[in-house]
Amino acid sequence: MLEKGESEDHRKLKLRLSESFKNKGWSVERIDGEGEQTESVENKDNIGDGENKRPDIDAKDKSKGRVIRGEAKIDNGDFDSDHSITQYKLFSNRSSNGIDSWLIIGIPNRTKEKMDKVLSDNLNDESLKNVLVWEY
Repeated sequence: MLEKGESEDHRKLKLRLSESFKNKGWSVERIDGEGEQTESVENKDNIGDGENKRPDIDAKDKSKGRVIRGEAKIDNGDFDSDHSITQYKLFSNRSSNGIDSWLIIGIPNRTKEKMDKVLSDNLNDESLKNVLVWEY
């Protein structure tokens, strides 16, 4: 089901990212826009655009107790929008029971260099260690 405002390319990438999580043995709890709504991350410190954000995917690595948030980003101006940068900052700076959460960003092939630059320009080293970028 295509969510209003979501492109078919974004949806395909989001679902591929979700499948990759499952293939790693992680529990995918919710996929935003697929008849479900992911958990909103409160923007208490008014970071970036100041809005609360929901990831595309809520998941857990239950064996390690790690919370994992997945974001699909299509290279159409979405990599470095205020909305996206706020998501990166919020989702990479969380922990649960003393275990850092991960943000995993799914992107199209041959765009990793561009995404890496956006991340290094906008996140501190502490946050960057919790971000993984996967190309599809």
